[in-house]
Amino acid sequence: MNEEDKDSLRKSGCIAMNISLKVPPPIVTIAIGAMMWCAAKIFPGLTFPIPFSGTIAGITALAGGAMSVLAMITFYKYKTTINSVNVDSTSSFVSSGVYAISRNPIYFGLLLVLIAWCFHISNIVALFGVPLYIIYTNRFQIKPEEEAMEIKFGQAYIAYKEKTRRWI
Repeated sequence: MNEEDKDSLRKSGCIAMNISLKVPPPIVTIAIGAMMWCAAKIFPGLTFPIPFSGTIAGITALAGGAMSVLAMITFYKYKTTINSVNVDSTSSFVSSGVYAISRNPIYFGLLLVLIAWCFHISNIVALFGVPLYIIYTNRFQIKPEEEAMEIKFGQAYIAYKEKTRRWI
């Protein structure tokens, strides 16, 4: 998107139209998790034992849940929305707390939950859900959100993007 288009959108106040898809990330995570489970059922011969898989899955899922919850608490603290499909209602961008480590800690937390699910399922085919989630989320959620945040917050957000990694 060129600068003229961004300026036009900024002036019109019509930022949300940039969001490619409006499927909430938790729904995407659940759908991909279900596909991973189905893959494990369709290809049971590709299941392999992982020592301590339950423990690893539990710790990874807790870490992912904690990351997401901390991110949401930070959003509430700054009185901005966690609704990723309604960028127009974003009142500020947050760069402190877990947002100092990752621009997308909620999505990273959901990714950790999917990785935990992989350990629990222990199936080679199910592993393809992890890169699918990353590719989908980057393309249809993160990139459109970043464009909208650049339009809404300008140079301050661009500087934040330059110093903070997208995932971790």
